[in-house]
Amino acid sequence: MRVILLGSLPPPIGGVSTHLERLVAFLKNKNIQFLVFDLANNGNRVELSSRNYVSLHKEPFRALYEIVKPGPKVLHCPLPDKISLGKYRLILFMRLLGIKITVTFVASPEQTILNSAVDVKQIMNIVKISSHVISVNKSFRDFLIDKQVKPDKISIIQAFIPVDNEYFERFKIPEDASDFCKSKKRIILTYAYGPVLHNGVDLYGLDLFIDMAKELRSIDADLGFVVIIPQITEKENFNCHMNQIKKYDLESSFYFAVGTDISFVSFLPYSNLFIRATNTDGDGTTLREALYFGIPSIASDVCNRAEGTILFENRNVNDLIAKVINVLKDNNESSFVINDNQVNNADIFLEKFYQALSSRRNINE
Repeated sequence: MRVILLGSLPPPIGGVSTHLERLVAFLKNKNIQFLVFDLANNGNRVELSSRNYVSLHKEPFRALYEIVKPGPKVLHCPLPDKISLGKYRLILFMRLLGIKITVTFVASPEQTILNSAVDVKQIMNIVKISSHVISVNKSFRDFLIDKQVKPDKISIIQAFIPVDNEYFERFKIPEDASDFCKSKKRIILTYAYGPVLHNGVDLYGLDLFIDMAKELRSIDADLGFVVIIPQITEKENFNCHMNQIKKYDLESSFYFAVGTDISFVSFLPYSNLFIRATNTDGDGTTLREALYFGIPSIASDVCNRAEGTILFENRNVNDLIAKVINVLKDNNESSFVINDNQVNNADIFLEKFYQALSSRRNINE
């Protein structure tokens, strides 16, 4: 079996790109044949040999050759909240040429339908031709079942794949970030790609995070607030947040880790609390990352959250503040631990790839 991974690899670092990057490492370790079809415009950005890597923008004919080359192949395609027409057509084309398809929906149905270039009918076409469908949340599974998809065709598997224990030696946080974290008594961490908007509201709740920081400062002036932003794509929204921080006189309390080479995981050993204040969500890889390493975590109640998550009412800053204060009462030191006893979801994905390869489902099912 050869596994074809369709998507983008870091940088920038996001939920999907992180999932693919770690799945690549897992497949290499298992000696499973794989090939990355990278959709990024800037081509090869990872240390993979050419036999494992194809830039679809720079090497389209090689990609076509790899698709038609004889041999059993399974496509693994994580589908984010923005499904392009190009990706849709490529998936259909690969299935027509005999490649077994597995797709993974990583956002909520609401996000995916609202943000994608494809419509619901086209989304269902993808599901129809897939040997197996994976969702990271119950809401997308329920949505598909309501559309008459058989329950046995859908699995719920989280996209989170843990890093190895040597990761923290290989990837250090910037020196000025380390100095900031060490200068504060406790660090509260959040993540905000973009920071993008959803229905006109900051998707990651960065506005709530800033309002929360304003109130917490009156309780403890020595708290530090770290915001991870892999890539600024919504400059106007970002500038609004920066102006709000300046208005509240919070500049010395905030550290923004911005850049495609920033590792979210590397900040966890310095953190006392992680907050995911999204106003809609699929699952939340960063949340599972934090919980995996023992960091207390608070998240909005917009979807089913990972076990151990402390929930607050979505968009209710007072409820968020109350939950944060309660956590900080008993959390003076980082709770970071190396946790390597949990099941690796990569093993479950691999099992589904093998099942897809042996599936007798055809394109008309």
